[in-house]
Amino acid sequence: RSFKRILHNGFYLTAKNDKAVYDLGLGTISRGQATKKLYEVPAQKWADISDNEKNYGVSIFSDSKYGWIMPNDHSLRLTVLHSPEKYYRNDSVQGMLDFGLNRYSYAIYSHSGDYNNGTQINARFFNQPLAAFVTNKHTGILTNEYSFINISDPSVIIRAVKKAEDSDEVIIRVNEGANREVKNVLISMGKGIIKAREVYASEEEIGPAVVENACLKFDLAPYEVKTFAVTLVPCTSAGTVSQTPVELDYNVDILSSNADRAKTAIPTIGVTIPEELYPETVECMGVRFKLSPNRNAPNAVICNGQTIRVNSNRLYFIAASLYGDKAYNFGVDAHKTGIKIQSVNERIGGWDLYDLAETAFIKRDKLAWECTHTHSAQGDNVASQLYFFMYEINTEGISTVTLPDDNGLLILAATEIHDSREVRLNTTLYDRVEKREFDYKMSMSEKRKYNKNKKRSKKKPNQT
Repeated sequence: RSFKRILHNGFYLTAKNDKAVYDLGLGTISRGQATKKLYEVPAQKWADISDNEKNYGVSIFSDSKYGWIMPNDHSLRLTVLHSPEKYYRNDSVQGMLDFGLNRYSYAIYSHSGDYNNGTQINARFFNQPLAAFVTNKHTGILTNEYSFINISDPSVIIRAVKKAEDSDEVIIRVNEGANREVKNVLISMGKGIIKAREVYASEEEIGPAVVENACLKFDLAPYEVKTFAVTLVPCTSAGTVSQTPVELDYNVDILSSNADRAKTAIPTIGVTIPEELYPETVECMGVRFKLSPNRNAPNAVICNGQTIRVNSNRLYFIAASLYGDKAYNFGVDAHKTGIKIQSVNERIGGWDLYDLAETAFIKRDKLAWECTHTHSAQGDNVASQLYFFMYEINTEGISTVTLPDDNGLLILAATEIHDSREVRLNTTLYDRVEKREFDYKMSMSEKRKYNKNKKRSKKKPNQT
């Protein structure tokens, strides 16, 4: 809790070398032992010391800490907490850096040879573990084993796969990760590749790429990055889930144009959603929602006990609470089902922030859509986000769902799913942090010292 504190995790190894190797994200760099002028070295996912003969070595993986020190030829230190005594920029709040709750993970990976023997791929597994899903037994179009992408050389890392911005192509970005030249790398995708072209990261074309036997074929120099736009063989059979948009009785207008920012606001929160941001459809976890196309007319639902007739297995809806996080009661036939709905304007996560008396939290509800700014009589409210989440009600054997009689619940859209198959995530994809009371205390002497350093920093010009 005191000022001028730094905490390292130390790793003392039998492997000895005058230099350590550090991960730079798209390559590596070697650096010698710490000196007064070059004390700490930045790295992304890992650092490694392999013995001089490259018989064996040890890599240390990190999931969120990036400062490394090599104090001698057989040790590594990972900087995990640091609260400087002084402000080196008066707008940085460096004097309170790392105050409060901190969570981080590291792993130790031993290997034969040098870091090229498994460090890159295992560091990625550590930072992005395999996600597992559980479903009930059902028929489908896939076999017991299926891989969408296969690559012929394990030293080539797939950095990104996404849909192209302006076409139906698939963008794939690759990077050589072992500091060696590779030739004739083959990548297969889906049912095969029809054609491909090399593009910049911004997706402008560089030129044609080679497709051979329905596979993308290319060479890479050491640590080189290449990006391709590929056209896939169309999938003639696709798994489908029957979905039906629910016709809602809209009773509130939540949108405004740029020319009419000061129109009547959403109740209790005093703002409207810019209509140029409002999409026609939203897809979340495979569920498609049709949003209202109405402008200058009711286009959302404030709940007042309305009844929805259903004939489905599950009912999904996009909603948010206007009164902060709150539990609402839904009538499911003759029964009541309580669902806690998240706040429309509280961000979905935060840190421990001593200056603001805030503690860390992460919301775990499924975020369906985010509005990046709002309108009010004052104009555009930049960084005034609104958040809407997806919720589910089991409606198998149910004929009606009655919405809560509570004007604090805002619903944008609803969809019925006519399918008994369910898929549930069985892996923790991110950290859990529950809200707690702000309980961090500074002593009076620490506060005086903090304020004194803060005043001193403001007298100095900003360092760049």
